[in-house]
Amino acid sequence: MTEFPPAASSPTLTDPLGPVASAPSSGGRPTLADLGQLPPTLDLPTAARLLGIGRSTAYSLVRDDQFPCPTFKAGHQHRVATAVLLRLLGLRLPEAEASEPPHHAE
Repeated sequence: MTEFPPAASSPTLTDPLGPVASAPSSGGRPTLADLGQLPPTLDLPTAARLLGIGRSTAYSLVRDDQFPCPTFKAGHQHRVATAVLLRLLGLRLPEAEASEPPHHAE
């Protein structure tokens, strides 16, 4: 029987949680610094993984307009804004705080 080598992953399709999910500094758990490396938006399966819910459940929640944070469609993909998702999880990235415009007293 012929054995085939495992299929190489596509260079254009990457897992946004790849470096985060394997964060060696924290035993595989993402740190706040790791989360700061995420792209501005995440696909629905990645957002679901961060929330600890399954892919099918996530799509069902979106279909029923019950996903815990706003989603939008980009082409055929459901996307979630990373900053909104992290806020839902109670996380705030230091870079986001530094880049917010100062509030002026009127």
